[in-house]
Amino acid sequence: MTSTMHEVAVPTFSNGDSPPIEVPRTPSGTADHHHREIHPTRRMAEVALVVVLAVSGALLVGVASSARSTVNSQLVTQGLHFPAASPVFSSTLFPDAYKYAGDLVNTGPLADVYANGYLAPGISYLTGGKTAAEVSALAQANPSNATLQAQAAQVFEATTTKGLLLTSSAWAHLASQLFIGGVALLIGAVLMLGVTVLDVMTRQRRTRSSVTAKH
Repeated sequence: MTSTMHEVAVPTFSNGDSPPIEVPRTPSGTADHHHREIHPTRRMAEVALVVVLAVSGALLVGVASSARSTVNSQLVTQGLHFPAASPVFSSTLFPDAYKYAGDLVNTGPLADVYANGYLAPGISYLTGGKTAAEVSALAQANPSNATLQAQAAQVFEATTTKGLLLTSSAWAHLASQLFIGGVALLIGAVLMLGVTVLDVMTRQRRTRSSVTAKH
């Protein structure tokens, strides 16, 4: 019985080359398509942030300017002036207020100086260091003492004026802080807008360079 030998051809590769391997390819454009879906969403978020910052900043600046204008107008209406320079109103007795001698109290900072730099020391000099409550109690205990009655009336008027001025000063300070915050938000909006525009220009430049390289 004769057996038939079948030769099987074994492929050989010269120079030790390996057989070609089929590498699966990712469908072209998949990554780019995903990028195109994400990119507009991020861009809209950036634009929305710019709008929010700009609107918020403008509102704060507007509110702050209006509040400060109202405070200043009310102070002008009161017509308070620092006393003119004199031996009674001197730099020794009123070191903080003396440099504003004769000036009109028309801003929050000046209202603060008038209250704390003029009225507060003045009340202390007038009462000999006593508080308004102590002076009032003495006046009530001595209704026939004209000096005490006059002193109590002066202290009450000065204390009331001081309180009103400090309130105006506080509102003016708040308005200043709001104004600074508004300006900061506007600066943030401008910077964010600049970053967004720069990013758009950079991406467009890269796209044009890519297209040119393919051709």
